[in-house]
Amino acid sequence: PLTLNPYVEEPMTTWLGSFVSWYMHPFCSGWVGRAAISHRKIATFSATLFSNSCTRRGWVDILWPLQVQFLLAVTTPARLCSQTFSDSTVKLNSSLRPLEENHMADLFRLSASEAAARIREGKLTSEALVRSCLERIHSRESQVKAWVHLDDDFALAQARECDRSASRGPIHGVPFAAKDIMDTADLPTEYGSPIYKGNRPPADAACVALSRAAGGVLLGKTVTTEFASRFPWGNTTNPHNPQHTPGGSSSGSAAAVADFMVPLAFGTQTVGSVIRPAAFCGCIAYKPSYGEVSTQGVKQNTASFDTVGLFARAVEDLALFRAAVTGFAPKALANIPIN
Repeated sequence: PLTLNPYVEEPMTTWLGSFVSWYMHPFCSGWVGRAAISHRKIATFSATLFSNSCTRRGWVDILWPLQVQFLLAVTTPARLCSQTFSDSTVKLNSSLRPLEENHMADLFRLSASEAAARIREGKLTSEALVRSCLERIHSRESQVKAWVHLDDDFALAQARECDRSASRGPIHGVPFAAKDIMDTADLPTEYGSPIYKGNRPPADAACVALSRAAGGVLLGKTVTTEFASRFPWGNTTNPHNPQHTPGGSSSGSAAAVADFMVPLAFGTQTVGSVIRPAAFCGCIAYKPSYGEVSTQGVKQNTASFDTVGLFARAVEDLALFRAAVTGFAPKALANIPIN
């Protein structure tokens, strides 16, 4: 079986894959980390390309691995990275069962839209939802390893404040996570690097501040590669299969959302760091057009490419989250004309 890891690949494949992703960058806006493509066809095609690249030379030797990297970074279906490139039966994590009709037994499984609606209608408290998410994290974190900073008391205090106050915005009472290259005044921000161990910024990044102003509950900080570009910091695993990579650099955010630890999370993308982990982990991501979401307070990688992205488990949730950080009113999917 062929297992792919974006952190450990042939050097040529890595930098050339990055080159193609940069070249194709204008076409990547709004990519969703899920594709209606046969998993088996993609797996077979990818494995064939990868194996053929080992026997070719010259420009063909360059282009084939490059195609593999771009194919896997942009169009890999949600569960592909939880499967092997063979005909053996694949067993997914049994805890990731489909949503059931009665969500009250497992509040952490609620989508952000469902949770926000129930809180708004008085049928659910933010504290109950946050407690459920924290319990889920503590039961699964030893395997998934998605978080670098988590403060239960801080999260619950925010939730109680939401329950006491009037609705402040579209995600009032709903927990979210921030990638650990985003400044947070109440939690450490270490940029995935030991150099910044214990670093405490004086203010929240713009996207975090806007989310909290819209009623969101900052649950914690998620794992990132060092400065969102270098080495893995932490050992985040794919929630479907711990032997597989979650993708990066927004590995913790994608894994946490996919594993029902939190309904919403921020990531960042310079090349493929939002769409790739979303595809690998099986959640939905939104890579906005450049500049749509402020990068103020986000550790800079490449100023002309850096983009704040969003993770969720439903397209409607992305619209809700986007409204919180941009001020654009979410539109119901049924009202959007399709040509």
